[in-house]
Amino acid sequence: MTAHHSPPKRGHSRQRVFRGRGARPQTHVIVGYIDAYKGVFGVEPICRVLKDHNVLIAPSTCYAARNRPPSARQQSDERLLEILKRVFCENFACYGVRKMWHELLAQGMAVGRD
Repeated sequence: MTAHHSPPKRGHSRQRVFRGRGARPQTHVIVGYIDAYKGVFGVEPICRVLKDHNVLIAPSTCYAARNRPPSARQQSDERLLEILKRVFCENFACYGVRKMWHELLAQGMAVGRD
């Protein structure tokens, strides 16, 4: 016997911060969520509730992530984001992924397409 699920009524859908299945959210996303609500609930209780929903994060990870300097990857991503914004604006904000990729290659940047 299969269960029949009707679509949620307009305005009654539940918002999800984290996906129910699939890859675990990135640590900075979880830490940002905890930072947003720590004043109301506290870090440890939030970590316990997240654990009940299979999002494992230790309170010490939250504190460490806040005090850790940006990684080389984060710094590289920030530099690339500024370049992407510049190239996008220089081309009248109408380039899509493929044209952006070709333009960056033409400028001598070795970047992935996606």
